[in-house]
Amino acid sequence: MLKIDQKHLHDHFDTELVSGFTQFLIKTLGKDKAVKIIEMYYLGFYESDVIFWQIDTDKNLRAGKLMAYNEVGKRQGIPRWWHRIKGGTCQLNQCFFGEHLIPYINKSIAIVESEKTACVMTIINMTLTPIGKLLQINGDLKLAGIVNFGTSKV
Repeated sequence: MLKIDQKHLHDHFDTELVSGFTQFLIKTLGKDKAVKIIEMYYLGFYESDVIFWQIDTDKNLRAGKLMAYNEVGKRQGIPRWWHRIKGGTCQLNQCFFGEHLIPYINKSIAIVESEKTACVMTIINMTLTPIGKLLQINGDLKLAGIVNFGTSKV
């Protein structure tokens, strides 16, 4: 399994709210909610791109997906991967974006298609009735009662 140095997470944390995605969150949800999302998901930045870190339930930093967004939240270009930018080669062992939050959540979890949707739905879901459960059994993620909000099939 690829383990990225945690120093990258801290060095690229979007404390100054500079990524295009962060600016979209502020414009759409307000600064307080945007900061809550950034802190919850440890959103990073590189140049003006957001870094969606993939952190597992054991706090292993597995991957970083970089994506550019414009001021209205429209994705620009194609994703890049942190290990490629840093010149590494590896076989990714990805996990769900936001998986690190599972041990701390005692309400239902939705599986969505994109990181952007996960971030925005985090704020919306705080006022919704539970919508699905994600159970972890013997180290493998098993799905039960999931509502899929994306275009992909679960």
